[in-house]
Amino acid sequence: MSRLADRAVCCGCAACAQICPKHCISMQEDREGFLYPEMDSALCVDCGRCEKVCPALESERQMAAPKAYAAKANDETIRLSSSSGGVFSLVAEKVLKEGGVVFGCRMNDSLEAEHTCVSSLYELDGLRGSKYVQSRVGDSFAEAKGFLTGGRRVLFTGTPCQISGLRAYLGRDYENLLTVEVICHGAPSPAVWKKYIQDRFPGAQRVKFREKREGWRNYHLQVNENSECYRDNDYMRLFLDNVTLRPSCHSCKFKSGRSGADITLGDFWGIENVMPDFDDDKGCSIVLVNTGKGEMALEGLDVEMTEVDMSSAVLGNQAYSHSVRPHINRAYFFSVLDRSGSFSRAYARMYDESLLGRIRHKLFRIIGL
Repeated sequence: MSRLADRAVCCGCAACAQICPKHCISMQEDREGFLYPEMDSALCVDCGRCEKVCPALESERQMAAPKAYAAKANDETIRLSSSSGGVFSLVAEKVLKEGGVVFGCRMNDSLEAEHTCVSSLYELDGLRGSKYVQSRVGDSFAEAKGFLTGGRRVLFTGTPCQISGLRAYLGRDYENLLTVEVICHGAPSPAVWKKYIQDRFPGAQRVKFREKREGWRNYHLQVNENSECYRDNDYMRLFLDNVTLRPSCHSCKFKSGRSGADITLGDFWGIENVMPDFDDDKGCSIVLVNTGKGEMALEGLDVEMTEVDMSSAVLGNQAYSHSVRPHINRAYFFSVLDRSGSFSRAYARMYDESLLGRIRHKLFRIIGL
């Protein structure tokens, strides 16, 4: 029987489920809210396609040797509606105007993160901005292949592991494919996000993870009309403290351009030290161009872009090359969340610094209570 990746390294890209000719692999949610492939062995014909397509089982690619740029859209409306400098919007608009399609992550009506395809500028707004929750890839790799084989231009954006999964699924490069990865701190649990919304904002209809009312650096998480600086937000604290990330994120093998993406995008943290005149606290992108195709995609954009030294570009963005370590009390948090079903209770227990709280944390690490 064909082998699936161990859960410690599986990134949840769903390439195996999409490639299976017998549809015997389905993506199932575990107790932490992450999707993992499960195989119906009775249907498996041992063709080995799932093993061959799995990016977690693939040998590591060589690092790209990118050109690095600081960039920001000249249109401030685009920039202020984007997480950083608005470069994704400009590239996506270019592809759409040329008759192509764009795949990316959006929040659906239930405020769940999912990968989807858009073919019009009107639909593009939902793909803008960061989503600090792992998206469901669904059948988007197969959909993208359909457009590619039909000759249509495709822009596919995602995390490095998703881009690597797509490329493995496709099995070869397509001239009409452009891939853009985002620099990724890690993929947070959809279950934690769902319980956060249920506890704090039941019935919420809108979310923006990077609202810039107080500037790019002091961004806010906005749910409906409620807005809170990320430094004061409980959900963001768990994310940035590495409590809620997918296990594979702590030993990610797709860092440093290894996904094979044509372009890498992220926030140019530290731009005020590298190019202070370029910084206005409205958002600045780091743009790493990994291929000639990526370089061509940036031509003719309405963007201010300046080449910078690679080491300076990634100095303030360690997530480009380094995985983060899991929080020491990660398992405890998920245990409380699973037992209680309450985000607020799990959060309070997670950061309980009383003597009783410290004893609970230590006992759990020793015996798993």
